[in-house]
Amino acid sequence: YAVDFDGDGRADLMHSRADAIGSVANYFHKHGWKPGEAVSSRARVEGSMYAWLANLRTKPVLTMKQLEHYGISAVEEGRPPELRANLLTLDAGDGPDYRLGHDNFYVITRYNNSRKYAMAVYELSEMIRERYNGGVQ
Repeated sequence: YAVDFDGDGRADLMHSRADAIGSVANYFHKHGWKPGEAVSSRARVEGSMYAWLANLRTKPVLTMKQLEHYGISAVEEGRPPELRANLLTLDAGDGPDYRLGHDNFYVITRYNNSRKYAMAVYELSEMIRERYNGGVQ
């Protein structure tokens, strides 16, 4: 998946930041990354019908509309009803942190299957984006 992103004629992941970052982007692209689409979002759960969904695989199979049937919704408004997601239950120390993992979250887990790893990658990328954009998303 390594690519020569800086145009010097070789893919050098050790000494070229451009090649390293471009190679990560190439890996994500080859595994189905959808530019501009959500990675993860906070979830709200109600009732108890959602519990079995926490044991499903990381690949999203249900739409936001289907998840509503099980008492799961996004905290942020405006998620398209056809957007696929799965329920992620992460340990927040003081109780569960319910999140939705979308197709792009699944792409991250193709590199490392750990949900914690994928969430750390996503959260780090958001911090970098905010710093780069001066706090503007």
